[in-house]
Amino acid sequence: MEWSLVNATLRRLGIATDAAESHGVLCGLLCARGSAAEDAWLALVREERAADTTEPAGAEAWTELSRLYRETLGQLRDEEFAFTLLLPDDTQPLQLRADAMTEWCQGFLYGLAAGGVEDASVLPEEVREITEDIVEISSATTDGDEGESGEAAYAELIEYLRVGVILVFETLEAERAGSGDSRVIH
Repeated sequence: MEWSLVNATLRRLGIATDAAESHGVLCGLLCARGSAAEDAWLALVREERAADTTEPAGAEAWTELSRLYRETLGQLRDEEFAFTLLLPDDTQPLQLRADAMTEWCQGFLYGLAAGGVEDASVLPEEVREITEDIVEISSATTDGDEGESGEAAYAELIEYLRVGVILVFETLEAERAGSGDSRVIH
């Protein structure tokens, strides 16, 4: 799915959270809980509906979000490493994409915590290091470099996040399978 389509779906539901942040939350929950994350993610999304939303939430919009869940889980489990972060496309200004990346990271960290991974120090070393890097990226600011060096730095961070999240997912999934707990890694 595309960032702009998910953003439009969230707006139809009266949710102010950006698609990138919402996808980050989903990915964090998937890493923490595996396939048991869908209900938790949709519950978090429902909690963010504006209190003054007068438009009823259409079943179609919720179906779109469920589709995003299935696609994201499928990407994380794909042997070809097909996972991608849900961010604005490359035709958008770098500043917008960089801001969305930091929102995605903040969402990911929130999703991990909401999924039960509240203390990164108990995670395997590789996962802990990636999580610490995501914390750093989530608070990063851009220097406004819209040129080639800014684009290159952005592309490197996106690739690092993409591969890092796959590693976090696979590591925690293996730990869940080994412990018999299909819900949460502590």
